[in-house]
Amino acid sequence: HTMSNVEVGGDAESAAFAPIQSVDWNVLASKFEELHATLSAPLAEIISDVERGRVRRNAELGLHAIIELAQAEVSRLLTVGDYEVALEGATRTLHFTQKLFMTNCEELIRSQMLLARCYYHLNRLPKAEEFFSLANWSLLKLGGVKEHLRVELHTGYGLLFIQQGRLDKGFFELSQSIYYQSVLKGPRDSSTAVQFYHLGQAFLQAHRSVEAHALFDTVLSIYLDVLLGT
Repeated sequence: HTMSNVEVGGDAESAAFAPIQSVDWNVLASKFEELHATLSAPLAEIISDVERGRVRRNAELGLHAIIELAQAEVSRLLTVGDYEVALEGATRTLHFTQKLFMTNCEELIRSQMLLARCYYHLNRLPKAEEFFSLANWSLLKLGGVKEHLRVELHTGYGLLFIQQGRLDKGFFELSQSIYYQSVLKGPRDSSTAVQFYHLGQAFLQAHRSVEAHALFDTVLSIYLDVLLGT
């Protein structure tokens, strides 16, 4: 079982055709610390309040951009199977996120789930479960439904539980991912078909071929509708 951008409801084409350009994590970390220092450093008295605010806003924008780039790079590394480097990047990305926001937010949850996915791919399943649990707790504290994060979390949990042989828990989590993806995009969207496929694979692994084939038929039906434009 693998978790990629596609598996958590991402865009398969953008993942496949993303430019292969590695991030230098040391350079990124150095730039992050430089910009972060600007937020708390006292600025010269000769700078006006307006200019001081502009400098700090630009620093914040730069920090947000670094986190966005870091998360995208970790996702790319997971997609191409470079899991050890992805783990290093995800660890740094979580550090960036915690240091900038210092509170619960969507960016923190996304960084926690990226780290969980890295551990999953490296077959360090207890660590993967630890970070999925942290993400789940963070999401509960954040409040609101946040369907896009729910899809990613339930897919990750589901595939993890199936890998651990905790099949009933896995079936439940993957069913939840189908529900939230259906809320987001509709039950006949291609992204929802991906979630149906995961549940079908889980049933197949459990030797429940009737349920598996019913789900695969649903996947095929959805893709035929998409291809035919119906």
